[in-house]
Amino acid sequence: MKISSYAFKYSLFNLKQIDKIEAIINSMTKEERRNPDILNSSRKARIARGSGTSIKEVNLILKHFREMRKVLKKMGNIVKKENIPELNAPVNTSNIKDIMNLFKK
Repeated sequence: MKISSYAFKYSLFNLKQIDKIEAIINSMTKEERRNPDILNSSRKARIARGSGTSIKEVNLILKHFREMRKVLKKMGNIVKKENIPELNAPVNTSNIKDIMNLFKK
């Protein structure tokens, strides 16, 4: 299977971003990972030095995290309000067919 140069470049960009995010997260303490709201400027500077990134990049990752947390919270509320049985029902994660069936509907 041949991969187009555009797709290849795009995938490398994503891999580089993932590596940066991973480095930032790995530079955090367990407590900072559990509760990123405790991060002040000196902690952010330490994380940036430890991950080889800038404070601006650390702030950007934290901003994306907070935005994603808001979106997921809203989605959870919508699922509860709509009472969609397929999304509320527990899924047997050992059976991949159950998981795939949720996305087919």
